[in-house]
Amino acid sequence: MSTIINNTRVRNILDCPSTNVSDLIGCQGASGSIYSTTEGSFDQVLDDKDWDVPTMDAQPNDGATTVVHGYDIANFTDGAAVIPDYPLEVWANRESVNLSALALGPKSSTLERLVDNNLAPSSIFGLDYGSTSELYPRDGQLVIGGVNEARFDDNKTGEFDMWGADAPANCPLQVLISDFILTNEDGDHSLLPDEYSKLSACIDTIQNSFTLTDSMFAKFQEIGKHIDSDGKDFWPTTFPADRAPLMGSLTIRLSNGYTSVIPHYELINHQRGTDDQGKFAVTNNTRIAASVASGQSDLGANVPILGGVFLSQNYLKVDYETKKFWLSPQVANGTKTDKIATVCTQTDDADSEKTPAATQTPEPSSGTGMGV
Repeated sequence: MSTIINNTRVRNILDCPSTNVSDLIGCQGASGSIYSTTEGSFDQVLDDKDWDVPTMDAQPNDGATTVVHGYDIANFTDGAAVIPDYPLEVWANRESVNLSALALGPKSSTLERLVDNNLAPSSIFGLDYGSTSELYPRDGQLVIGGVNEARFDDNKTGEFDMWGADAPANCPLQVLISDFILTNEDGDHSLLPDEYSKLSACIDTIQNSFTLTDSMFAKFQEIGKHIDSDGKDFWPTTFPADRAPLMGSLTIRLSNGYTSVIPHYELINHQRGTDDQGKFAVTNNTRIAASVASGQSDLGANVPILGGVFLSQNYLKVDYETKKFWLSPQVANGTKTDKIATVCTQTDDADSEKTPAATQTPEPSSGTGMGV
């Protein structure tokens, strides 16, 4: 998922090796999903001007990427939620950083189609991201046309203006970070240059990890006593397993006072990747990996990002019409009985009709369930 792109994109199956099943599965997992334009019911648009979407996302101009546009039938998992003319971008470039993603941007064709087909009462959505942690993984939940009040704590909510922090990217969900603290057995360590520093960042679900500035990431590595090699090279984000106590938890303080603590089990996991069966699994139990990085992110730019690990602890509510979004602490890790509040108007959710009719029962797998 991404709140920056407006049209759902999928990776062309031709990017992935077809001679080895495990490699194909691994490519699919790394890409988010893969798609064949020659199988099924894909209806390609030959002239982009005829593609019926609210807006066209920026297209690559690198000479190596091929993008085709068209429609297919989208069958969401809740009841009869079917969109017969669902817009798709199909990308082909084996080196591309652009992964497959459900588009939930400000002019999302996904949200537009759901509302226009009377499958959702509004484009407001609530997101419980879930968790990809090694110890406590859990499914998430996306509710379009409302929020799940059993997971959204209205008494501890932080309200934010979209595009309100001058972030160096065209992301709608921007925040201003006033402190970013790594806590370990030796105490608290701010990763910002000084107490007066502020950092603009994007909140987005296109990636799971945090993207930090180069200087912040270098300080994180220094505190974690990162090494380049012990005979075999370490990745910038991997450490010897005995370094785990040096990277306890993260505390993110935003400029309006909203504060979130990322626990150790979300921040640190064993080194994981694609195993011999093409599945996402632990690949080295003598090394740990931190959910932080720097440099080019999955957005294709060096932009600070609060990704899925941040949202594992925070419920997100988004209303593009009012140009507002809200964060609240995640309630009970999604274990309470769902209480869906349907938002039937874009501008006033005070009179929302509360109904249990828009929820997804999570399946026993890692992912995000969707309700409309």
